[in-house]
Amino acid sequence: MLARWLAPLSIAVLAGVAVWQGLAVTPHPALPADAPATEFSAVRALEHLRVVAKEPRPVGTPAHEAAREYILAELRRQGLDPDVQAAVWAGTRYGVPFPVADVRNVVARLPGRASTKPLALVAHYDTVLHAPGAADAGSPVAALLETLRALRAGPALRNDVLFVFTDAEELGLVGAEAFVAENPAARGLGLVLNLEARGVRGPAMMFETSPGNAALVDAFADAAPDPVSSSVFYDVAKRLGHGTDFAIFRDAGVPGLNFAFSDGVECYHTPCDDLAHLSTASLQHLGDQALALARRFGDADLHDLHAGDAVWFNIAGGLVVSYGTGWVVPLALLVLAAFVAVGVLARRKRVLSGKKTLLGFAAFLGAVVLVPLACWLLWQGMHAVHDGLSLMRAGDPYEPSLYRLGFILAALALSATVFAAARTRLELFDLAAGSALGWLLLLGAATFLVPSGSHLFAWPLLFQLGALAFLAWRARPKPTVPAEVGVAAAAAVPAVLLLAPLVVLLFPALRLPGVPAPAAVIAAAFGLLLPALGPVVSREARWVRLLLVLAAAGVLFAAGLTNKFDARRPIPTSLAYALDATAGKAWWLSDGPRVDPWAVHFVGEDVEPSELPGFLGEPHPVRRASAPAIELPAPSIRLVEDGERDGRRVLRFRVRSERGAPIVRVILPEGTIALGGSVAGRSLPPSLFPATLPADTRWGFSYFGAPPGGFEWTLETAPGRPVVVGVVDQSLALPEEVDGKRFQRPPDSISAASWIADTTLVRTEARF
Repeated sequence: MLARWLAPLSIAVLAGVAVWQGLAVTPHPALPADAPATEFSAVRALEHLRVVAKEPRPVGTPAHEAAREYILAELRRQGLDPDVQAAVWAGTRYGVPFPVADVRNVVARLPGRASTKPLALVAHYDTVLHAPGAADAGSPVAALLETLRALRAGPALRNDVLFVFTDAEELGLVGAEAFVAENPAARGLGLVLNLEARGVRGPAMMFETSPGNAALVDAFADAAPDPVSSSVFYDVAKRLGHGTDFAIFRDAGVPGLNFAFSDGVECYHTPCDDLAHLSTASLQHLGDQALALARRFGDADLHDLHAGDAVWFNIAGGLVVSYGTGWVVPLALLVLAAFVAVGVLARRKRVLSGKKTLLGFAAFLGAVVLVPLACWLLWQGMHAVHDGLSLMRAGDPYEPSLYRLGFILAALALSATVFAAARTRLELFDLAAGSALGWLLLLGAATFLVPSGSHLFAWPLLFQLGALAFLAWRARPKPTVPAEVGVAAAAAVPAVLLLAPLVVLLFPALRLPGVPAPAAVIAAAFGLLLPALGPVVSREARWVRLLLVLAAAGVLFAAGLTNKFDARRPIPTSLAYALDATAGKAWWLSDGPRVDPWAVHFVGEDVEPSELPGFLGEPHPVRRASAPAIELPAPSIRLVEDGERDGRRVLRFRVRSERGAPIVRVILPEGTIALGGSVAGRSLPPSLFPATLPADTRWGFSYFGAPPGGFEWTLETAPGRPVVVGVVDQSLALPEEVDGKRFQRPPDSISAASWIADTTLVRTEARF
């Protein structure tokens, strides 16, 4: 009788642990403005955000300059003497057309008692074209200013602390490149802590470190409050090459840690990245970690922080487990030895056969393939039915929580169904052993391909092998008595502790289109934990599986009902006006996965995307339709000098936006060879002059924050042939009136995350 009720009770407890661990990544509420002076208060930091994030601040705009002046004034008010690094800089990370920016980095030093090496706290203060950037990266800016205040309220630190507010990050890490390359303050840095934001809520995760990170991870584990981190994200970030300022410091050999909160990605790079949508709890979590680690590393010896690489993960309660990657292979071998030992014991006890283990492995493989596939097909169906989903470029709707819960329930229901079908022919032990074999193969792959993620497979499998060994020793194909049920449940706890937060964090990291990843984790975990979950796949538990299916369907249906647009959840729209002043033609442009309800009135609904390289200079599919050509001043390009040097034709131009547009783009046609040159007196790096260019890409650059009076551009090219130059200026609004019609954006709409939405482009072409 006890065993009959103990198994369902243990499953309920495991479900509770999973929910508890999943919720453990939720940040705590913000501290109030009257919090102790030595603590970080997000409410105090919000005062900075109310000034900095009032409006979008792309490079070269008045709001961008106003934000910089506020940062400078606040640094001076807090007793520091900030410097402004001014430089025209060309970004080199993303090829051509490359960004050029009139960079203004702000740097201030808080002196230490006896500095070993400086510690740098870094955040960028620019935004994309139409986002106020309360999160990206207004929150990091505010966090740095509040951290400075809290540090000054406490005892002086041992090391100097640099507060670095980089410029032009959104253009391709341009300001950070200029800082590391030319600013004297960048010499001899001991450590960098970079703060970022990708969404408007969620925990501030430490998702990236520099190589040789074992000492850094130990310090992080010891000092960070409520840490959220896992080395698997570091390994993924290392392979994907995350585009934050941290990459510039890391590539320069500076040790460091990178932090960001990334849930609420539906507002990323859009006008709803504002104070109304920002989670103050996320800002608090980001600031708490910045302050705690500034104090920890501010009093440490920063002469040499390089050590071996670490594997690490955190579980609820703020505990971070870490060990060197040198233990990855021995741990994998230990698991292999345990697997072999369990297999030998189970064969001797006659509860396992090789054939049935392989059939169990086939069932496990089927679940790991079919469950993610079914969830992906379900997402595709919902995406096709709900217009609100197809219009969200980030992939997530404004309220993704119900969708996530629905897909978690769907993955559980599908996993239970697959293993229940296999259970009609196989014993529970066969299925569990086959799943363990699948996990062993996954562990082997992770050990060699993603060693920093091997812990996700090693520890859950090792504990489950203990449960299987206990069942084999007792010659039981499934738990039937309290001791066996208890051991199976206890052995499942480590897997739940490790994998539940992974599922929760994968959703914002990959967004709903990436639902196969968390679904695969759930299916694989379900198979591994079958000794504890056996009652769910029994014939008598059909009603439980049916309830899971109904619950998933109900939650996803409710999610669809909540997926509506209104003033708080506006429709993202993309519409631009492009005028070719030389040809006397104009177009309406719209980019994105589909035409939104506003842009459809201008470009039509069935227009196929096509390239517009003369305006954009790179592969950027847009839908377009003819528009009335209105009178707008075209950008000017004037030849100042034409000569030869070292076998090259050297042309010097004066380029200017006659409309005062902040972005000026210079594009050469295909076939024109650029061999060298300069912009605004800055010689361009040789890496920006490739011998061959990708298909549909033309050599050129975009000058962000172009001076109103224009700038000089020098081109070195092959002699003996004419040069055709296209110049495009881009202003950050649509024309007030076109063909007698004034624009009136719908009240429940915002500009989409796009580099052309709500802009006017005017092009001219000249031959020299």
